[in-house]
Amino acid sequence: MNCDRNCPNSCGICLSVLAAVVVATIVALLFAFDLIPSIVTVLWILFGFAVLMLIFLVVGLFASSLAWRSILGCCLCCNGAVLLAAIIGTIITTLIALSITLVITSIFAIVLIALAAFFAALLIIEFIRLLSCLLNGVCCRCDD
Repeated sequence: MNCDRNCPNSCGICLSVLAAVVVATIVALLFAFDLIPSIVTVLWILFGFAVLMLIFLVVGLFASSLAWRSILGCCLCCNGAVLLAAIIGTIITTLIALSITLVITSIFAIVLIALAAFFAALLIIEFIRLLSCLLNGVCCRCDD
């Protein structure tokens, strides 16, 4: 696996952001029409998932620093910054959303739910991209 700073799929970040915007729009519309009855439970689950991903990212960074030119280190170089931004964005937006009363008539609440959905979708997509990079690296290493 080529472990330089050139990531093989730079267009993937643009597609990830575009998909996250689509998901955020759909979730905001569903929330605005009161079709998501248990939004607080969903926010708690997203908060827990983001914290778990932050722990995995920190452990992965420490593990990748132990080995020179590891597959994990290369994949974190390509996907780590966007993944970290998605984690921090998810944690911040879910904490803000959990600290206020969410009513469907509030534009602020709808925008906040849309932001939380955007960062959560971006988090999930980037985690899948990280796993895909790791699997690709393992498979390429086996071909050598």
